Amino acid sequence: MATYKDILLKAAYYKEQVTKEMIMKGMFPDDRSIQDRVDRIDKFIALFSHSSVKANMDFDTESFKKALYLIYQDLSFLYQLLYEETKKEYEYVRSYADAHLKELENLAERYRLRSKLEIDSTSLGETILFQNSGFSIFNRDNAVYVDLGVIEVQEGSTLAVLFDANNVDTEQSLLGLQDSDGDIYYAAPYNYMQDTFKVPGEPVTASYSFDIDENQIVNTSFEVSAEGLAPTEKNQYLIFGGKDQVLFRNDVGRGVITKDENNSFYAREPGTIELFIYKGTYANFNFTRQPEGKNFKGNSIEDLSDYHSIVIRSDGELAFNLMTDGEVFAVMKKGIVKSSKLYYPEQSDLRSFLVEEVKPGNTKQYNAFMKIINNNEEPVDINSIAIKELFALEVAQR
Repeated sequence: MATYKDILLKAAYYKEQVTKEMIMKGMFPDDRSIQDRVDRIDKFIALFSHSSVKANMDFDTESFKKALYLIYQDLSFLYQLLYEETKKEYEYVRSYADAHLKELENLAERYRLRSKLEIDSTSLGETILFQNSGFSIFNRDNAVYVDLGVIEVQEGSTLAVLFDANNVDTEQSLLGLQDSDGDIYYAAPYNYMQDTFKVPGEPVTASYSFDIDENQIVNTSFEVSAEGLAPTEKNQYLIFGGKDQVLFRNDVGRGVITKDENNSFYAREPGTIELFIYKGTYANFNFTRQPEGKNFKGNSIEDLSDYHSIVIRSDGELAFNLMTDGEVFAVMKKGIVKSSKLYYPEQSDLRSFLVEEVKPGNTKQYNAFMKIINNNEEPVDINSIAIKELFALEVAQR
Protein backbone atom coordinates (compact mmCIF):
# COMPACT_ATOMS: atom_id res chain seq x y z
CA MET A 1 0.00 0.00 0.00
CA ALA A 2 1.31 3.43 -0.91
CA THR A 3 2.51 5.67 1.88
CA TYR A 4 1.36 9.26 1.47
CA LYS A 5 3.26 12.22 2.83
CA ASP A 6 0.30 13.53 4.82
CA ILE A 7 -0.05 10.12 6.51
CA LEU A 8 3.61 10.23 7.52
CA LEU A 9 3.08 13.70 9.00
CA LYS A 10 -0.02 12.54 10.89
CA ALA A 11 1.85 9.46 12.15
CA ALA A 12 4.59 11.67 13.55
CA TYR A 13 1.97 13.92 15.15
CA TYR A 14 0.07 11.00 16.71
CA LYS A 15 3.31 9.45 17.94
CA GLU A 16 4.12 12.68 19.76
CA GLN A 17 0.62 12.90 21.24
CA VAL A 18 0.66 9.24 22.39
CA THR A 19 4.06 9.73 24.01
CA LYS A 20 2.83 12.79 25.96
CA GLU A 21 -0.35 10.94 27.04
CA MET A 22 1.61 7.93 28.32
CA ILE A 23 4.00 10.13 30.27
CA MET A 24 1.09 12.03 31.86
CA LYS A 25 -0.38 8.68 32.98
CA GLY A 26 2.94 7.59 34.48
CA MET A 27 3.58 4.93 31.85
CA PHE A 28 7.00 4.25 30.31
CA PRO A 29 6.73 5.24 26.60
CA ASP A 30 8.63 2.39 24.96
CA ASP A 31 8.73 2.23 21.17
CA ARG A 32 6.61 -0.90 20.88
CA SER A 33 3.78 0.46 23.02
CA ILE A 34 3.82 3.78 21.19
CA GLN A 35 3.79 2.07 17.78
CA ASP A 36 0.92 -0.26 18.75
CA ARG A 37 -1.25 2.70 19.75
CA VAL A 38 -0.34 4.72 16.66
CA ASP A 39 -1.10 1.76 14.37
CA ARG A 40 -4.66 1.61 15.77
CA ILE A 41 -5.36 5.19 14.65
CA ASP A 42 -6.82 5.77 11.16
CA LYS A 43 -4.43 8.23 9.60
CA PHE A 44 -6.35 8.46 6.33
CA ILE A 45 -8.78 10.95 7.85
CA ALA A 46 -8.08 14.46 9.10
CA LEU A 47 -7.22 15.16 12.73
CA PHE A 48 -10.40 17.21 13.03
CA SER A 49 -13.36 15.11 11.92
CA HIS A 50 -16.50 16.92 13.08
CA SER A 51 -18.05 18.85 15.94
CA SER A 52 -21.71 18.53 16.85
CA VAL A 53 -23.40 21.68 18.11
CA LYS A 54 -27.07 21.92 18.99
CA ALA A 55 -29.29 24.82 19.87
CA ASN A 56 -29.50 25.81 23.53
CA MET A 57 -26.26 23.93 24.34
CA ASP A 58 -23.67 25.60 26.55
CA PHE A 59 -20.64 26.86 24.63
CA ASP A 60 -17.73 24.52 25.40
CA THR A 61 -14.63 26.65 25.13
CA GLU A 62 -12.27 23.72 25.69
CA SER A 63 -13.82 21.68 22.88
CA PHE A 64 -13.80 24.74 20.64
CA LYS A 65 -10.11 25.39 21.37
CA LYS A 66 -9.30 21.73 20.69
CA ALA A 67 -11.22 21.82 17.39
CA LEU A 68 -9.41 24.97 16.30
CA TYR A 69 -6.07 23.41 17.23
CA LEU A 70 -6.82 20.28 15.21
CA ILE A 71 -7.98 22.35 12.23
CA TYR A 72 -4.82 24.40 12.54
CA GLN A 73 -2.75 21.21 12.63
CA ASP A 74 -4.48 19.80 9.53
CA LEU A 75 -3.89 23.06 7.70
CA SER A 76 -0.28 23.02 8.85
CA PHE A 77 0.18 19.59 7.25
CA LEU A 78 -1.37 20.82 4.00
CA TYR A 79 0.75 23.96 3.86
CA GLN A 80 3.89 22.00 4.68
CA LEU A 81 3.16 19.56 1.86
CA LEU A 82 2.25 22.41 -0.48
CA TYR A 83 5.51 24.17 0.37
CA GLU A 84 7.55 21.03 -0.28
CA GLU A 85 5.82 20.39 -3.61
CA THR A 86 6.14 24.03 -4.60
CA LYS A 87 9.82 24.03 -3.68
CA LYS A 88 10.37 20.83 -5.64
CA GLU A 89 8.49 22.24 -8.62
CA TYR A 90 10.45 25.48 -8.33
CA GLU A 91 13.73 23.58 -8.27
CA TYR A 92 12.64 21.57 -11.28
CA VAL A 93 11.61 24.69 -13.19
CA ARG A 94 14.78 26.49 -12.11
CA SER A 95 16.98 23.56 -13.17
CA TYR A 96 15.05 23.26 -16.43
CA ALA A 97 15.38 26.99 -17.04
CA ASP A 98 19.06 27.02 -16.09
CA ALA A 99 19.79 24.11 -18.41
CA HIS A 100 17.97 25.75 -21.30
CA LEU A 101 19.42 29.16 -20.52
CA LYS A 102 22.87 27.57 -20.60
CA GLU A 103 21.97 26.01 -23.91
CA LEU A 104 20.75 29.38 -25.17
CA GLU A 105 23.88 31.08 -23.84
CA ASN A 106 26.05 28.53 -25.63
CA LEU A 107 24.01 29.00 -28.79
CA ALA A 108 24.20 32.79 -28.44
CA GLU A 109 27.95 32.61 -27.88
CA ARG A 110 28.29 30.38 -30.92
CA TYR A 111 26.36 32.84 -33.06
CA ARG A 112 28.29 35.75 -31.56
CA LEU A 113 31.60 34.15 -32.50
CA ARG A 114 30.22 33.12 -35.88
CA SER A 115 28.88 36.65 -36.50
CA LYS A 116 32.19 38.20 -35.43
CA LEU A 117 34.03 35.82 -37.72
CA GLU A 118 31.77 36.62 -40.66
CA ILE A 119 31.89 40.38 -40.01
CA ASP A 120 35.67 40.32 -39.73
CA SER A 121 36.25 38.01 -42.67
CA THR A 122 33.23 38.03 -44.97
CA SER A 123 35.43 39.32 -47.73
CA LEU A 124 37.64 36.27 -47.46
CA GLY A 125 35.10 33.95 -49.00
CA GLU A 126 32.77 31.13 -47.98
CA THR A 127 32.99 29.51 -44.55
CA ILE A 128 33.16 25.74 -45.11
CA LEU A 129 33.91 24.84 -41.48
CA PHE A 130 33.15 26.56 -38.18
CA GLN A 131 33.46 25.00 -34.73
CA ASN A 132 33.55 26.56 -31.27
CA SER A 133 32.84 23.57 -29.02
CA GLY A 134 32.98 19.79 -28.91
CA PHE A 135 36.55 19.67 -30.18
CA SER A 136 38.10 16.22 -30.72
CA ILE A 137 41.53 16.74 -29.13
CA PHE A 138 44.42 14.31 -28.72
CA ASN A 139 48.13 14.56 -27.97
CA ARG A 140 51.01 13.15 -29.99
CA ASP A 141 54.75 13.90 -30.18
CA ASN A 142 54.55 16.82 -27.70
CA ALA A 143 51.85 18.50 -29.78
CA VAL A 144 48.10 18.99 -29.38
CA TYR A 145 45.98 17.90 -32.34
CA VAL A 146 42.39 18.91 -33.08
CA ASP A 147 40.59 16.64 -35.54
CA LEU A 148 38.33 18.71 -37.83
CA GLY A 149 37.10 15.88 -40.04
CA VAL A 150 36.88 15.76 -43.82
CA ILE A 151 36.44 18.93 -45.90
CA GLU A 152 35.61 19.11 -49.60
CA VAL A 153 37.02 22.01 -51.63
CA GLN A 154 37.29 23.01 -55.25
CA GLU A 155 40.46 22.74 -57.27
CA GLY A 156 42.19 26.06 -57.73
CA SER A 157 40.57 27.60 -54.65
CA THR A 158 42.51 28.91 -51.67
CA LEU A 159 41.98 27.96 -48.03
CA ALA A 160 42.47 30.23 -45.02
CA VAL A 161 42.14 29.17 -41.39
CA LEU A 162 40.98 31.59 -38.70
CA PHE A 163 42.01 30.33 -35.28
CA ASP A 164 41.16 31.86 -31.89
CA ALA A 165 42.47 30.31 -28.67
CA ASN A 166 43.86 31.15 -25.24
CA ASN A 167 47.22 30.01 -23.86
CA VAL A 168 48.44 29.41 -27.42
CA ASP A 169 51.15 31.04 -29.49
CA THR A 170 49.58 31.60 -32.91
CA GLU A 171 52.94 31.08 -34.59
CA GLN A 172 53.01 27.58 -33.10
CA SER A 173 49.60 26.68 -34.57
CA LEU A 174 49.09 25.19 -38.04
CA LEU A 175 46.21 23.93 -40.15
CA GLY A 176 47.04 20.46 -41.43
CA LEU A 177 45.50 19.03 -44.62
CA GLN A 178 46.03 15.40 -45.56
CA ASP A 179 45.07 14.36 -49.12
CA SER A 180 44.03 10.95 -50.42
CA ASP A 181 47.66 10.00 -51.08
CA GLY A 182 48.59 10.59 -47.45
CA ASP A 183 50.59 13.75 -48.15
CA ILE A 184 50.17 16.47 -45.50
CA TYR A 185 50.24 20.21 -46.18
CA TYR A 186 50.34 22.96 -43.55
CA ALA A 187 49.07 26.55 -43.47
CA ALA A 188 49.44 29.12 -40.69
CA PRO A 189 46.41 30.98 -39.27
CA TYR A 190 45.41 33.77 -41.64
CA ASN A 191 46.72 37.31 -41.38
CA TYR A 192 48.17 39.85 -43.76
CA MET A 193 51.70 38.51 -43.39
CA GLN A 194 51.12 34.77 -43.76
CA ASP A 195 50.34 32.54 -46.70
CA THR A 196 47.16 30.60 -47.31
CA PHE A 197 46.93 27.13 -48.84
CA LYS A 198 46.37 26.90 -52.59
CA VAL A 199 44.42 23.81 -53.63
CA PRO A 200 46.12 22.19 -56.65
CA GLY A 201 44.43 22.80 -59.96
CA GLU A 202 43.11 25.88 -61.68
CA PRO A 203 39.58 27.26 -61.87
CA VAL A 204 38.02 28.10 -65.20
CA THR A 205 37.73 31.89 -65.55
CA ALA A 206 36.57 34.58 -67.94
CA SER A 207 36.85 38.37 -67.63
CA TYR A 208 34.61 41.26 -68.73
CA SER A 209 35.11 45.04 -68.60
CA PHE A 210 32.51 47.76 -68.10
CA ASP A 211 32.41 51.46 -67.19
CA ILE A 212 29.96 53.83 -65.52
CA ASP A 213 29.28 57.22 -67.04
CA GLU A 214 31.09 60.05 -65.22
CA ASN A 215 27.82 61.96 -64.71
CA GLN A 216 25.92 59.01 -63.23
CA ILE A 217 25.38 59.14 -59.45
CA VAL A 218 25.56 55.73 -57.77
CA ASN A 219 24.35 55.74 -54.13
CA THR A 220 23.35 52.08 -53.79
CA SER A 221 24.21 48.67 -55.20
CA PHE A 222 23.85 48.51 -58.95
CA GLU A 223 23.53 46.01 -61.77
CA VAL A 224 26.65 45.10 -63.70
CA SER A 225 26.07 44.88 -67.41
CA ALA A 226 28.94 43.84 -69.66
CA GLU A 227 28.92 42.50 -73.19
CA GLY A 228 28.94 38.69 -73.25
CA LEU A 229 28.31 38.34 -69.50
CA ALA A 230 25.54 35.85 -68.58
CA PRO A 231 25.50 35.60 -64.77
CA THR A 232 24.52 32.35 -63.05
CA GLU A 233 24.38 31.44 -59.38
CA LYS A 234 26.62 28.42 -60.01
CA ASN A 235 29.59 30.71 -60.69
CA GLN A 236 31.53 33.12 -58.49
CA TYR A 237 32.03 36.75 -59.57
CA LEU A 238 34.81 39.06 -58.49
CA ILE A 239 34.40 42.71 -59.40
CA PHE A 240 37.52 44.87 -59.48
CA GLY A 241 36.98 48.61 -59.35
CA GLY A 242 39.18 51.64 -59.91
CA LYS A 243 41.74 50.81 -62.58
CA ASP A 244 45.11 52.52 -61.91
CA GLN A 245 43.81 53.68 -58.51
CA VAL A 246 44.43 52.66 -54.89
CA LEU A 247 42.15 52.82 -51.86
CA PHE A 248 43.14 55.11 -48.98
CA ARG A 249 41.53 54.90 -45.54
CA ASN A 250 42.12 56.60 -42.18
CA ASP A 251 40.09 57.57 -39.11
CA VAL A 252 38.25 60.26 -41.04
CA GLY A 253 37.03 58.13 -43.93
CA ARG A 254 38.07 56.53 -47.18
CA GLY A 255 38.78 57.60 -50.73
CA VAL A 256 40.84 56.73 -53.80
CA ILE A 257 44.20 57.93 -55.05
CA THR A 258 44.76 57.97 -58.80
CA LYS A 259 48.11 57.29 -60.42
CA ASP A 260 49.64 60.51 -61.72
CA GLU A 261 51.55 61.16 -64.96
CA ASN A 262 54.78 60.01 -63.28
CA ASN A 263 53.29 56.61 -62.53
CA SER A 264 53.20 57.55 -58.80
CA PHE A 265 50.62 57.32 -56.02
CA TYR A 266 50.75 60.05 -53.36
CA ALA A 267 49.10 59.82 -49.92
CA ARG A 268 49.13 63.19 -48.13
CA GLU A 269 48.04 61.94 -44.68
CA PRO A 270 48.74 59.01 -42.36
CA GLY A 271 46.57 55.99 -43.11
CA THR A 272 46.31 52.64 -44.85
CA ILE A 273 46.71 52.10 -48.58
CA GLU A 274 45.11 49.04 -50.19
CA LEU A 275 45.27 47.84 -53.77
CA PHE A 276 44.89 44.69 -55.85
CA ILE A 277 47.10 43.49 -58.68
CA TYR A 278 45.14 41.49 -61.23
CA LYS A 279 46.91 38.71 -63.16
CA GLY A 280 50.43 39.96 -62.50
CA THR A 281 53.61 37.96 -61.91
CA TYR A 282 55.71 40.59 -60.13
CA ALA A 283 55.50 43.99 -58.41
CA ASN A 284 58.34 46.43 -57.71
CA PHE A 285 57.86 49.41 -55.38
CA ASN A 286 59.92 52.57 -54.99
CA PHE A 287 58.96 54.47 -51.79
CA THR A 288 59.90 58.05 -50.89
CA ARG A 289 60.10 56.84 -47.27
CA GLN A 290 59.77 53.46 -45.64
CA PRO A 291 56.13 52.67 -44.73
CA GLU A 292 55.17 51.98 -41.14
CA GLY A 293 54.12 48.48 -42.22
CA LYS A 294 53.21 46.40 -45.25
CA ASN A 295 52.16 42.84 -46.02
CA PHE A 296 55.29 41.97 -47.99
CA LYS A 297 59.01 42.02 -47.33
CA GLY A 298 61.45 44.36 -49.03
CA ASN A 299 60.34 46.46 -51.99
CA SER A 300 59.35 43.74 -54.45
CA ILE A 301 57.06 40.74 -54.70
CA GLU A 302 57.68 37.74 -56.94
CA ASP A 303 55.20 35.06 -57.98
CA LEU A 304 52.05 37.09 -57.41
CA SER A 305 48.74 35.29 -57.07
CA ASP A 306 46.13 35.97 -59.72
CA TYR A 307 44.32 38.38 -57.41
CA HIS A 308 46.99 39.75 -55.11
CA SER A 309 46.25 42.17 -52.29
CA ILE A 310 48.75 44.81 -51.21
CA VAL A 311 48.38 46.59 -47.86
CA ILE A 312 50.66 49.49 -46.91
CA ARG A 313 50.45 51.49 -43.68
CA SER A 314 52.01 54.92 -43.38
CA ASP A 315 52.39 57.25 -40.41
CA GLY A 316 52.81 60.33 -42.59
CA GLU A 317 52.98 61.52 -46.18
CA LEU A 318 54.00 58.77 -48.56
CA ALA A 319 54.51 58.49 -52.31
CA PHE A 320 55.53 55.44 -54.30
CA ASN A 321 55.97 54.13 -57.82
CA LEU A 322 54.70 50.69 -58.77
CA MET A 323 55.96 48.62 -61.67
CA THR A 324 54.03 45.45 -62.51
CA ASP A 325 52.95 43.40 -65.50
CA GLY A 326 49.45 43.12 -64.01
CA GLU A 327 46.59 45.59 -63.73
CA VAL A 328 46.17 47.72 -60.60
CA PHE A 329 42.72 48.19 -59.00
CA ALA A 330 41.59 49.97 -55.84
CA VAL A 331 39.00 47.44 -54.64
CA MET A 332 37.82 43.89 -55.15
CA LYS A 333 34.28 42.86 -54.22
CA LYS A 334 32.31 39.67 -54.50
CA GLY A 335 29.40 40.16 -56.89
CA ILE A 336 25.85 39.13 -56.00
CA VAL A 337 23.69 37.16 -58.45
CA LYS A 338 19.91 37.59 -58.27
CA SER A 339 17.45 36.47 -60.93
CA SER A 340 20.27 35.92 -63.43
CA LYS A 341 21.56 39.45 -62.90
CA LEU A 342 24.92 40.46 -61.38
CA TYR A 343 25.07 43.28 -58.84
CA TYR A 344 27.93 45.25 -57.33
CA PRO A 345 27.22 45.00 -53.57
CA GLU A 346 27.49 48.67 -52.54
CA GLN A 347 27.58 52.25 -53.73
CA SER A 348 30.74 53.38 -55.45
CA ASP A 349 32.46 56.50 -56.73
CA LEU A 350 34.59 54.35 -59.03
CA ARG A 351 33.94 54.38 -62.78
CA SER A 352 36.00 51.59 -64.34
CA PHE A 353 35.40 47.94 -63.46
CA LEU A 354 36.49 44.45 -64.44
CA VAL A 355 34.48 41.29 -63.73
CA GLU A 356 36.23 37.96 -63.21
CA GLU A 357 33.87 35.00 -63.61
CA VAL A 358 35.08 31.90 -61.74
CA LYS A 359 33.40 28.64 -62.73
CA PRO A 360 33.31 25.64 -60.36
CA GLY A 361 36.02 23.07 -60.94
CA ASN A 362 36.52 19.53 -59.71
CA THR A 363 36.52 18.90 -55.98
CA LYS A 364 39.16 17.47 -53.65
CA GLN A 365 38.87 16.04 -50.15
CA TYR A 366 41.25 16.62 -47.26
CA ASN A 367 41.36 15.35 -43.69
CA ALA A 368 41.70 18.62 -41.78
CA PHE A 369 43.27 19.10 -38.35
CA MET A 370 44.98 21.73 -36.22
CA LYS A 371 48.48 21.07 -34.88
CA ILE A 372 49.32 23.17 -31.80
CA ILE A 373 52.64 23.36 -30.00
CA ASN A 374 51.77 24.49 -26.46
CA ASN A 375 54.78 25.60 -24.40
CA ASN A 376 52.62 27.25 -21.74
CA GLU A 377 51.82 25.69 -18.39
CA GLU A 378 48.12 26.40 -18.90
CA PRO A 379 46.18 23.95 -21.11
CA VAL A 380 45.06 24.91 -24.60
CA ASP A 381 41.71 26.75 -24.51
CA ILE A 382 40.20 26.90 -28.00
CA ASN A 383 37.47 29.47 -28.68
CA SER A 384 36.81 28.81 -32.37
CA ILE A 385 38.26 27.38 -35.58
CA ALA A 386 37.05 28.31 -39.05
CA ILE A 387 38.19 27.39 -42.54
CA LYS A 388 37.34 29.73 -45.39
CA GLU A 389 37.36 28.68 -49.04
CA LEU A 390 38.47 31.54 -51.24
CA PHE A 391 37.34 30.58 -54.71
CA ALA A 392 39.39 33.32 -56.24
CA LEU A 393 40.24 35.58 -53.34
CA GLU A 394 43.48 35.07 -51.51
CA VAL A 395 43.38 38.05 -49.15
CA ALA A 396 40.79 40.32 -47.60
CA GLN A 397 39.14 43.15 -49.44
CA ARG A 398 37.46 45.98 -47.59
